[in-house]
Amino acid sequence: MASTVIAGMTVTPENVLQLHNVFQSEVAALRSKTVFTLNFKVGKAAEDPVSPRAADGFNTKIDSYKRRVQDYVDELDATARALADAAKRYGHSEEEIVASFRKFSPGYQQRNGLAGSVQR
Repeated sequence: MASTVIAGMTVTPENVLQLHNVFQSEVAALRSKTVFTLNFKVGKAAEDPVSPRAADGFNTKIDSYKRRVQDYVDELDATARALADAAKRYGHSEEEIVASFRKFSPGYQQRNGLAGSVQR
């Protein structure tokens, strides 16, 4: 089956699972690191006229950064989904896609002495 291009990457039957899992791993890592920021807000530092405006300014900036990070994670997730769809078109089953996540994940490779190598 021919290669395809997804998010600027050449995807083949041989690399689709690994590419999917790179993106899926990054999505999982970023979500686990950013979940605590969902309700993060800066309160006013003191009972003075400047503190409420300063807190509002900080919160506006923080919300802007949170949206940018969320947009980035959503983009990575969309690419991971597109790669999973490509894997299915290449004939990989849902079970193979899920199983490959463990096979290609850094944690699995480190625990099994495979860091820096690609298992096929």
